This record gives sequence, structure tokens and C-alpha cells, in this order.
Amino acid sequence: MTSRNLTIAAVVAVAGLYAADAQAQDSGGLYVKAFGGSAMLRDTDVRGAVTGQASFEAGPIFGAALGYDAGDRWLRPEIEFA
Repeated sequence: MTSRNLTIAAVVAVAGLYAADAQAQDSGGLYVKAFGGSAMLRDTDVRGAVTGQASFEAGPIFGAALGYDAGDRWLRPEIEFA
């Protein structure tokens, strides 16, 4: 893993800590959230009806979500786009 990927991972982790603190004070209602990160999949051998080797490269991943928080209830439906 390169130092650039480590830096991105550290920034995302620290930002997540602040977001979790703000999210704990929610009172319910509609919400929109955005997220980002890095996808780092390992190369793999494919076995079965089709055989071969699949290789992947690291890259950024971004997404957004729209949802409704029911406040004190356990219900929190969400639609996510990644």
C-alpha cells in the first residue's frame, strides 16, 4: 500500500469519528450523507465453470445515501448510491 493510500485512509477514519459524534445527536427526520474511501481488492484465481485470473487495482470509491431516521425508534430506512 502506498503512502498516498495510507494518508487517504487516515483522513477518512478521522472524519468518520467527527461524523459519528454529530450523528449521535440526531433527533430524527430525513437525512442525506456522503462517503468516500479506497477499494483495495486482492488479485484472485477464478475456479468453477469459468476459470482464469482476476486482477484488481486500488482506486477511490464515493457514494451518497438518502434516508429517514425515525428518532427514538429502531426504524431507519436508507437508499444508498455507490
